[in-house]
Amino acid sequence: MFQTISECHALGWEVEFQGVNVADKASGALGDITIRKDGTLVLGVEVTERPIDQARVTLTFNQKVSPSGLADYLFITTARPEDDALAAARRYTSVGHEMNFVPLVEWLVHNLATVGPACRSLFQAKMIELLGAQGVPAEMRVAWNDKMDEAIGVKPTSQM
Repeated sequence: MFQTISECHALGWEVEFQGVNVADKASGALGDITIRKDGTLVLGVEVTERPIDQARVTLTFNQKVSPSGLADYLFITTARPEDDALAAARRYTSVGHEMNFVPLVEWLVHNLATVGPACRSLFQAKMIELLGAQGVPAEMRVAWNDKMDEAIGVKPTSQM
C-alpha cells in the first residue's frame, strides 16, 4: 500500500520492507516497513497481529525510534492496543516522536477508497507480484484469493 501511495501521489518514497516474521533487530530495520525520501527517514511501520502493550511501545521507542531520531512511527494492527500502550505512545508524541496505531483492515479500505481506480489497479498488480514471489507461503496466497472472492461475493475455496 505504501508503494502504491508513493507512486500514485508522486511522493518519491523509497519503501523498504521485510519478509513476514523476519526479526527487525537482526536486520537493523526500523520496523516491518521503513520509508525514506531522498535518504531521509520518513516513517517506520510495524504491522502486527500480536497485542500491543506498554512494554512493546517502550521497547520500540528505545530500540528503533529514539536511536534513529525518527519523528513518525506507525503500528498497523489487527488488535486494539492496550490502554497503557496508548498512554506510552502519547508520552513519546509529547516529546516529538509521534507513535500512532491504526487498524489494518480499515486503514487499507480507506486508502484504497481514496486513491482512485488506476491506483487500486496498481495496488492489485503489486499484491499479485508480491504474492507470487519465491518463499511466500501457499497459505498466504490462498488467504488472499479467499478475501478477493469474498469481496466479489464468491464463496471462498477454503470453505467449499
